[in-house]
Amino acid sequence: MVSTAIHDGVPIRPASGMDSRVYSVLAALDESYPSPLSLEELSSRVGLSVSRLQHLFRQSMGMSITAHLRRLRLSAAAELLSATELQVLEVAYRVGFATAAGFTHAFRSQYRESPKAYRHRLAKARQQARSDPLEKHNP
Repeated sequence: MVSTAIHDGVPIRPASGMDSRVYSVLAALDESYPSPLSLEELSSRVGLSVSRLQHLFRQSMGMSITAHLRRLRLSAAAELLSATELQVLEVAYRVGFATAAGFTHAFRSQYRESPKAYRHRLAKARQQARSDPLEKHNP
């Protein structure tokens, strides 16, 4: 079975002109982002040195392997915060962050708000969407 790699929420297929080794690394990261393979394991899987893999990945994706992994984890975290009532610490652990502080810092850097504020904003938006829109416009 061939895995489908994801980048920015969009499935990536090998036919898109991407180097098959980068595609393999993307698929491996997508499958194992909470506890990913080391750079050495990834490079061994695709038959490249660590430095060559890092260069090829950056050239193809416009970011480092580490940055891509962080984006995968944060995207999964945003989904969990939106769809579950899990504590922020539990969300952090489930997506592969070792500490709540590290998770909150990374989340805030990407989403410009804390995980708690993100969840609160989404809950408020859902609540407003459920209310009758006519009541808001009638004085």
